[in-house]
This record gives sequence, structure tokens and C-alpha cells, in this order.
Amino acid sequence: MLPSNYTLRFPRTGREAFGHDCRFEGRDPDRLVGHVLAAMAIFVAGLMLGGAL
Repeated sequence: MLPSNYTLRFPRTGREAFGHDCRFEGRDPDRLVGHVLAAMAIFVAGLMLGGAL
């Protein structure tokens, strides 16, 4: 009998799911994360400023 984890196994990596490596062509993923975090910080600061007025 197979273990129950075998029947419920999902792909864990991009290679398993799509058959190739995931690549960020021409983009630096660290820079993208930095931009997203900066945008979130600006949004939260705007909410706090708007709530104070």
C-alpha cells in the first residue's frame, strides 16, 4: 500500500510544475521586492496620514 502523502503530492518547484526553471529575464527579483515593499510602505503611511486628518 502506498503512503497517503504519495496520493496528495503536489509539485514543489517550478521545474516539477512547468518542466523548466523559472527565470526573471532582465529583472532583478531583489529589486522587484524592494519596489513592492516601498509601495506598501507608502500606502500604509497614506492610510495613517488620512486617518489622522
